[in-house]
Amino acid sequence: MWVRSFLPEVLIVAIPNGGTRNPKEAIKLKSEGVLAGMPDLAILEPSGAFHGLFIEMKTEDGVVSDAQKKIHAVLKQRHYVVRVCRSFEEAKREVLDYLKHAK
Repeated sequence: MWVRSFLPEVLIVAIPNGGTRNPKEAIKLKSEGVLAGMPDLAILEPSGAFHGLFIEMKTEDGVVSDAQKKIHAVLKQRHYVVRVCRSFEEAKREVLDYLKHAK
């Protein structure tokens, strides 16, 4: 992962919500706390007035689901930055911009 290679001090995690799963695996993940709509990546570093950065990765024509819109709104209310990125380069720019204000 790019962030870990070039910014090893930054805490970044992938949130395994996407993808197709069999019913047994879906039940197991839901019981473990998987929440529909959570963004794909979380940068768990405070920056300026924000607690962290969440990134939802989408293809060029990918659509943000209603569940994602709801979770994004909740995260924003709780002082997190949420971005939808459609390429690696866009996500990289968002991460670097966000971290400019980190303490």
